[in-house]
Amino acid sequence: MNVAQPAVRSSLLVLQGVLFAVALDVVDRALAPGLSLAVFYMIPAAVAAWFGNAVMGVIVGVLMTSAWIEADAYDQLYDFQRPWFLVWNGAIHFAFILVVVYLLRSLRRSLDDARRLASTDPLTGLANRRAFQVSAQAQLDRRQVLTMVYLDVDGFKSVNDAHGHTAGDALLIQIARELQASIRDNDFVARLGGDEFALLLPGMGTVEAMEIANRVREGLDRAMLRGGWPVTFSMGALTVNGAEGRFDVLLRHADAQMYAAKRSGKARCVAETIEAGAS
Repeated sequence: MNVAQPAVRSSLLVLQGVLFAVALDVVDRALAPGLSLAVFYMIPAAVAAWFGNAVMGVIVGVLMTSAWIEADAYDQLYDFQRPWFLVWNGAIHFAFILVVVYLLRSLRRSLDDARRLASTDPLTGLANRRAFQVSAQAQLDRRQVLTMVYLDVDGFKSVNDAHGHTAGDALLIQIARELQASIRDNDFVARLGGDEFALLLPGMGTVEAMEIANRVREGLDRAMLRGGWPVTFSMGALTVNGAEGRFDVLLRHADAQMYAAKRSGKARCVAETIEAGAS
């Protein structure tokens, strides 16, 4: 994400609060004294809290409370021998806005956490199969060159059998870290399940993708050697040269190439190029 984007969004949220405060103040002045628009003064703070953050919600809340106090003062609803009535009501109004901001931020965090968990592998922190499918299909819909790499860990079962599932989990976590560190910013890596991982390489043809796949595999081999893990990696690469395609078809082809790598001796990458509409 562009670093300037959060600052721009924050500025826009404060600006909408200012404009809304001015508009409400004008409308409030035009209405008969005693008619309340208090609930509408919470809307900009709620929007700022939901789409921005708690700080933005509080800042906009201060603006809206100030506008509300100014409108009530204009209507002369209070005995100014006792101005603290206005101050007290303003404080209560602001406190209510703070409660709304807090509840909305809590709800937003819960929804964000649920969305992240729905698309994240809980063990490795990589994207899961569902997120990989969504990303892959989006790339396919653009009908550009795309390579999918399917990766399986050779000898993973022996690690689990000899050292237990805790060791197996530690191995998967290390593999995930190595994969994440070895890809470009616009590439996508996911754990599909078990000891199977996948990469999406947008804009990569067969030759370039094979170079990257082999470089990734060699990097993994070095990491496994340093960690003392007795495993290697079989990889199947499938390149799609544009046109319409379906995720399940392409994944099946990439999976077939991965098994071809296993049958031919493991610890290698086998590639195929097809048209996206192939089945």
